[in-house]
Amino acid sequence: MRLLIDIPAAWPRTTDPRTGDEAAIVPGPDATPDARIEWGPLILLPDEQRAWVDAAIRRDTPVGAQVQITSNTTGETTHGWPVRLVEATVHPSSGGPPTEWRTASFYAFFEHAAIAWVRTTDEARHRARLAELHALLLGATPDWSAEPACLAELWDVETRSDPQRRTERKTPLVAQHVASSALTDAVRRASLAVLDAEISAGATPDRYVARGELLRKLGDREAAIVAFRDALALSANHADAHYGLATVLAASGHEGDAIAEWEAAAAADPADADALFNAGMARYRLGDHAGALGAWQQALARSPHDFWITRKLVQAHHALGQLDEVAAVRASLIEIWKTSTDPAVRMQDEYVFDQFPVGDVVVHGFETLRPRDPTSFAVYSFRVVDPRHQAPPLQVAIETSDYAKSRGVPYVLSILDGTHYRALGSAEHMPPYPELKRSVAKLIEDALAARARGASSG
Repeated sequence: MRLLIDIPAAWPRTTDPRTGDEAAIVPGPDATPDARIEWGPLILLPDEQRAWVDAAIRRDTPVGAQVQITSNTTGETTHGWPVRLVEATVHPSSGGPPTEWRTASFYAFFEHAAIAWVRTTDEARHRARLAELHALLLGATPDWSAEPACLAELWDVETRSDPQRRTERKTPLVAQHVASSALTDAVRRASLAVLDAEISAGATPDRYVARGELLRKLGDREAAIVAFRDALALSANHADAHYGLATVLAASGHEGDAIAEWEAAAAADPADADALFNAGMARYRLGDHAGALGAWQQALARSPHDFWITRKLVQAHHALGQLDEVAAVRASLIEIWKTSTDPAVRMQDEYVFDQFPVGDVVVHGFETLRPRDPTSFAVYSFRVVDPRHQAPPLQVAIETSDYAKSRGVPYVLSILDGTHYRALGSAEHMPPYPELKRSVAKLIEDALAARARGASSG
């Protein structure tokens, strides 16, 4: 099995004779390439993800060189698979500015895993192409074509229904649609033509839902909305039709309408926690933190001990200033994380516990679950989120270390602005969270203002 990345046809491709990894050269405007992207085969997901990540990001590092992690985030690919993106710079043994910029993406596909790397030696070219290369990394999918067992699991993920209904609906036609989710738009269009012929012979809600999913994957949102509504015209309480319609409405910017459809899906299928989870996400994005909390509490009642839902409860309680509730839910989250056998949960070594605006940017607060180095690590790190992946990293952290503990001041506040790190002061005790949050917001606000002044003067 292998990882599929949609490399443009004009980019030269090769195979590393030492490792068997595939590679492509990202061409620049002159004879010098902008970057190199490499990706390996699918392997069994390692038990020790931290060691796996560390070894990969430091691969092929010159002797004595230092690797500095500048960003480490978890999320999903465009196809919904768990992924971790790690940004790093490589510095010479003598110190000084970076000589190489690296991005590594770590994927989890059920019990399988894969890695892709982007490496460049020119910061300007790195920044100019990073958004494009991130999109390629996030668009990666596994090639399941020779793995029928994995296709069966993929069906489970795609349909989100209970096992009995999955079995009842697993027709050859829909199985072809599921396989197409890991292949190409050409296959999807071929599947759509077959499906339209089936609908002409006899329309059913399930066929319209399959049509809506295919159209959604092809990017035709308006036609997908029509297909899901056609399914609901035949079966007003069809959970999958409500869910699919909500997904397309949310992607089209109609969050309020999407919430109503996700709630209808949850009402139609009492086992569906995902619909309530997504309704909570939409409410949170709209600023309805109390509504988001309520949706996530209902979702957790349907799926107890769910890591992904529980971490959102922590975030919602923070947004509402309910710090006592935060402590209770956080204790539950830590226990879930420690005991989970879910590969995607096992990949997590941090989670977002708070999110707040500073000016026109969004700041995510991360709590460390599994330190990279137990002797020195950030307890909390607050990172400016740049969805374009273009601005240099900006992070405020409160750190601890064995050295600081030995001096009686175990907590150090620091800021990382681009590649420039500064320690701002130490403390004997962790400050109360509202006080820490105000300090972080002011530091980030000042750093952004300094950047703006530098840009205007330049």
